Amino acid sequence: MSRKEKSSWQPGSCSILRCLSLTWIASLTFLTLLAVDAKAAMPFLVTRGELAMMPPYCTAIYERLLGGPETANHPLRNTIPNCSSVHHYCDGLKYVIRTNGAWNNPNDAKYYYQKAEQSFRSVIDEWKTKAPDCSLYPEAYTNLGNHLLNGSKHAGDRVGEALTNYENATQKNKNYVPAYIGLANAHLKYKDKDKAMKALERGIRHNPESKPLAKKYQELGGKLESLLADMPAPSLKQADSPPAQATDKPDDKKAAPKTSKPEVNVIIEKKDESQSVPKKTGTPANPWCRFCPDTNPVKDK
Repeated sequence: MSRKEKSSWQPGSCSILRCLSLTWIASLTFLTLLAVDAKAAMPFLVTRGELAMMPPYCTAIYERLLGGPETANHPLRNTIPNCSSVHHYCDGLKYVIRTNGAWNNPNDAKYYYQKAEQSFRSVIDEWKTKAPDCSLYPEAYTNLGNHLLNGSKHAGDRVGEALTNYENATQKNKNYVPAYIGLANAHLKYKDKDKAMKALERGIRHNPESKPLAKKYQELGGKLESLLADMPAPSLKQADSPPAQATDKPDDKKAAPKTSKPEVNVIIEKKDESQSVPKKTGTPANPWCRFCPDTNPVKDK
């Protein structure tokens, strides 16, 4: 072994301080890498505080992870909609909550923002093929729209995408109030008050008794009484309660539907009377008892 090769094995070739410095540098580098991707390594587990801000069906699905009952035995299990992958939708809601909670940490907020959007979009795309009649469609579109609208600091101007999702929500359910409020807020982001007012007017025509829509409309200077007065009467009635109003006019002309319940009661009462007639087979003093002796008629009365 040469002298040069021997020197490379000498203890003095790497001083204690130098070796410790290299070790600490490597450790700090490793910890920094973990910190950058810390959120990706976090477990899914939601907190009870987060569940308290979610719909009850999310609690029914995920409380088992916090020591609660299994989903099949959960008292809120009947609130779970008949849609596929509802847990992914709840994931999106959880990430929205975390996005809002990380306002003082831009990196964390951006990560959660992206995760929420990913969860919403993936579950909506899945419902298009696996659950086209899912009742969560309007809510999911509206929450995605709100998320995009409020995330300009994380992903730039996404008002146009938000408007598209709000419109999708109204197409799924024209009576879904939050979607119209979202449309108004999105138009106001573009400083377009006229379009915001028109969006609210659309919502009020479908929901004339909605207090949130009325409040938002009046805050923008809208005259609610004038709007309702100019609204066609059939549209106003149908928006109030379509099933009930559909039979109002026929009931005025035909009295039969209004008296249907009393007639049923009368029929029941007549049946009771008819059944009681053959029972009068007793004595004159006590016609209801066939085998009772005809004694002490005063007491029988």
